[in-house]
Amino acid sequence: MRNLLTETLEAMNSGGVGPDDVRWVGSPEFGHTTWENFAAVAQVTDYDPGYGAPEVATDLMVVGDDWWLTRGEYDGSEWWEFNRLPDKPDAQRTVTTLSGGMWNSLAEIHAALRKAGLDCVRCGERPSSDHDTLLCEGCLSIVLNSAELRKQYGIDPEA
Repeated sequence: MRNLLTETLEAMNSGGVGPDDVRWVGSPEFGHTTWENFAAVAQVTDYDPGYGAPEVATDLMVVGDDWWLTRGEYDGSEWWEFNRLPDKPDAQRTVTTLSGGMWNSLAEIHAALRKAGLDCVRCGERPSSDHDTLLCEGCLSIVLNSAELRKQYGIDPEA
């Protein structure tokens, strides 16, 4: 058996945060409560984290300013996963596809498509081999020079 409060404090400690760093506990669908309310209930909540079926609410979150805990689960085995708000990457790229292959990252998907020599997704021309997108130079220029298209594609050329 595992105590939910003990497990929660251990997960928070692994991320370098504590109860004073918690802003709210709950779920987007259910609503939120205070750390104190959660801790009182979690202190008397013992559960079997082993395989089978999850016992703790699967959408339960503990949320701080730039971090949060979510419930992880595999085949019924359950645990807390510590998450941090990631830093914004320096490189800005135009996303041309969000799927391809299996278990591939966004970078791997785009690299594979470039390697395959696929044509521009907007006009059908062949992008140059050193280009970071699946848009040819002309289409990329059109998108970047149009405030409406930048807004449509969520592109901030100043970032």
